[in-house]
Amino acid sequence: DKRDVSLCETIETYLEAMDGFYREAYRVLETGGHLFVMIGDIRKGRKLMPLTAHLTLIGERHFTLMDRAIKIRKRSSRLMPMLISNARKRGHLVDIVDTVLFFKKG
Repeated sequence: DKRDVSLCETIETYLEAMDGFYREAYRVLETGGHLFVMIGDIRKGRKLMPLTAHLTLIGERHFTLMDRAIKIRKRSSRLMPMLISNARKRGHLVDIVDTVLFFKKG
């Protein structure tokens, strides 16, 4: 599905698509309306892709950031503790949280 921004091939095209999402949300929300965005940072190889920071900045172009909350990811597999342990032994950080951004249309 072309509308699935998670399938973007590069971080740049993903961020452009998300800017379009914010613009459209701003267009359809009434003044005083709220927008909630849940995002998690990702890693490609050893490189951190700080999506939370990027999407906060992009969102602030259109909305007022009211707050954010941290959500601990549910461990979806029995292998998760082993994978986290192995990654930490190698000196890698493991992201196990998502951030929920709370925006308001001014």
